[in-house]
Amino acid sequence: MGVFAAVVAVAWAVIALLCLLAGVRRIVWSERLRRSGIEAAGTIVESQFRSGFAGRVWYRPVVSFRTQGGQRILALGPVRRRSAYPRRAPVLIRYRAGKPTVIEIVDGPGEGPSPAGYLFAGLLLLVVLVTFAAAVG
Repeated sequence: MGVFAAVVAVAWAVIALLCLLAGVRRIVWSERLRRSGIEAAGTIVESQFRSGFAGRVWYRPVVSFRTQGGQRILALGPVRRRSAYPRRAPVLIRYRAGKPTVIEIVDGPGEGPSPAGYLFAGLLLLVVLVTFAAAVG
């Protein structure tokens, strides 16, 4: 195996492991909010956008809701996508009691990306890498 092939294989493995790590991290984060978070009804009030790689634009929902104590909160949803979120769309959120700006959208537009997607991508990349390595060497 040449040096170039080894570098590509290592880079491929790192990307696969990062996908797996992102999936596991998302599972842990979501599980913590599920166990100790507080659910509330909210509304998407706008979409915040950012430029990404190769000039792509990504949108994240800004959600307005009231805490159990009646405080009005504006929080940025963790999920991004390529199109704007619908304004005034109702959502069910879960927030951290000690820091209500940390939210997860449980139901409605902007519902969290499944950790399964990250895990699937990581496993697929690893399977392709192992298959390629077995075929080459």
